[in-house]
Amino acid sequence: MAPPSSLEPETVGPRLRREAARWLMALGLGLATLLIAWRGFGAVAGLLQDGGWRLLLLAGFALPNLALSTASWRLLFPPNLSLGFGRTLHCLWIGFSVNALLPVASVGGEAVRVRLLALWDKDLPSAVASIVVDKTVMVSTLLLSALLGAVLLVHLDSDGTTILVTMLGSTVLAGGVAAVVWLQRGGAINALVRRLAGQGGDRARRLLGGTAATEAALDAIYARPWRIVGAVTLRFGSRLLVAVELWIAAQWMGFPIGMVEAIFIYCIGHALRGAAFAVPAGVGVQEGSYVLSGSLVGLAPEASLALSLASRIREIVPSVLGLLAWQVAEGRALLGAGRAGGARG
Repeated sequence: MAPPSSLEPETVGPRLRREAARWLMALGLGLATLLIAWRGFGAVAGLLQDGGWRLLLLAGFALPNLALSTASWRLLFPPNLSLGFGRTLHCLWIGFSVNALLPVASVGGEAVRVRLLALWDKDLPSAVASIVVDKTVMVSTLLLSALLGAVLLVHLDSDGTTILVTMLGSTVLAGGVAAVVWLQRGGAINALVRRLAGQGGDRARRLLGGTAATEAALDAIYARPWRIVGAVTLRFGSRLLVAVELWIAAQWMGFPIGMVEAIFIYCIGHALRGAAFAVPAGVGVQEGSYVLSGSLVGLAPEASLALSLASRIREIVPSVLGLLAWQVAEGRALLGAGRAGGARG
């Protein structure tokens, strides 16, 4: 066996990323468990029991959420990328499922989306460009969530220190979004694509179609700014649906909060979870943020934890099915490749 020092970078890099993601997930699970233990497993479970079987209906919010997210992504397609709404939704659903349930630090789903589009013989440079900008749109919704959270803090008469911290965080996020867009327009993505293609060999270079095509696809997307504005609007609308879901769950569990409070809890939670994107599915981070934001609207910590766990029903149930759909897609591709190979033989 070759010594560790002789391993190729492309072997070591992904291995280290997988190990880091697993450790972060373990730490997040530990934090979530400690928070629940702090308030009492029985107390949190009792609140969930008060919601009863109706909480399972929260999984239904996944469909309108995915539909709006799909419409948002489709607005970012370059003119030469053709993909029907149903297949786009299918691809996005699988990508979301990977990010929700696997230790991939919230980016593995995007790689799976690229993989699926490659299986469907779509133009890879255009696909990569649309997914890169779609991820940027998702990051932009973090900024909008933080800003809306700050506005609602004023409405809820929070103390000035909390509002100041939120505004400072929003400023940092705004700078981050601007930097990401600048890097995309400045050639950083092309450098990354060139490196990935070089590591992947001839096949990867053929799939990616060269950095020039990716650059052209990115330019085509950013040449239509109103589509990007529309994509951000639709994606943020899909996020706010989760606040409606939280409000409904709170009513079912008997928590006295209004829609404004539900939106506030979600916005702060979404911003903090997104900032901690390296933690798979925001495990532990979401629970901690709900305890923090819930305390500002008068919710007991155990109630905030129960609300966070209830909201994960929308992620877990559809995502289990999404992972199964991914395996079906890969299985069909494998069978198709086998038939093609047999025909050539």
